[in-house]
Amino acid sequence: MKTTFDPRYRRSGVAVPVCRAGEMATFRSLTLLACLTMAVLALTFLTPTAAAVDLVLHSFAAPPDGNNPYAALVSDKFGNLCGTTMSGGTKNLGTVFVECAPLASGSPDIEPCVAGARAWESHVLYNFEGLAADDGSMPTSTLIFGGDYAGRAFTLYATTYFGGVGGNCGGGEGCGTVFELCAPAAAGGCGGADWKENVLYRFVGGSFDGANPTAGVI
Repeated sequence: MKTTFDPRYRRSGVAVPVCRAGEMATFRSLTLLACLTMAVLALTFLTPTAAAVDLVLHSFAAPPDGNNPYAALVSDKFGNLCGTTMSGGTKNLGTVFVECAPLASGSPDIEPCVAGARAWESHVLYNFEGLAADDGSMPTSTLIFGGDYAGRAFTLYATTYFGGVGGNCGGGEGCGTVFELCAPAAAGGCGGADWKENVLYRFVGGSFDGANPTAGVI
């Protein structure tokens, strides 16, 4: 029987046997049982040599940085991570931010992320302005990417809990919005020279409309 080993598991120079799916099809039942038994016993007593490592990508600070991230992050196809904060930003009404991954040279630049960076970098893509600007505030939902829908590359969509219009909700802080955030035109997005936000819908509350969304859109 040909024996294979997994190099990730070692102790005192002993390697763990691994039962490959392609090989198991040709084993007799007794040989297969022996292979599986050796693997289970070895994994019971041996541990991986490589330990998991936590890496803090960004520690949020006082405004104009974002504060209080609530929703999960989403990743574009290049590994950049996008998210929201409920507060912080220039108006202290929340932000959309990106954690730019260390991109390999030759990857496309999607401002503010550029190819060839050697470390993670954090950037605020948008500062919410609230009711005074008919804009949303306090986003709590997870962003989604719109893909290349209608030619709009890297368009982000989500909701805000407050903002939009007053209505009878939110204690006067607004009934919430659905918004899109467009990547710069140079990256193929629907923005201009920079990321651009568009409010797609402003909730009004009452008997015939919703208000203060906490979930995102699909």
